[in-house]
Amino acid sequence: MRRWLIGMVAAFVTIVATIAPGLAANLPSSSQSLAGANVAVASCDTDGVTVVRTLSGANVVSVTISNIASACGNGALSMTLSNGSTSVSATAVVPAGGGSVVVTPATPIAATNAMTTHLTIVGA
Repeated sequence: MRRWLIGMVAAFVTIVATIAPGLAANLPSSSQSLAGANVAVASCDTDGVTVVRTLSGANVVSVTISNIASACGNGALSMTLSNGSTSVSATAVVPAGGGSVVVTPATPIAATNAMTTHLTIVGA
């Protein structure tokens, strides 16, 4: 009886050891959790900037961002234009004393009533 029990345990361990890796292979390998925190982010420009889009026909070919505070000087400006169906991005470096910068996307984008301009300045 004891040999039979040892044999059954050995068979069970062998089966589990054979099947378990196959079952684990079907599990997703990416995390399904999200963590977050509240962090204060200092702004280099507290009164906002002015954004003017330059058109060529019905397309936006460049954007002038002005009234940039001097505290943003030498920062990396990133711009994304979106017209509801297409988006383009471009970057520029803010002049050392702030002021104005012209940002030109690689390809023009059709101007629409739903057009949005998103700006960030990092590293100022």
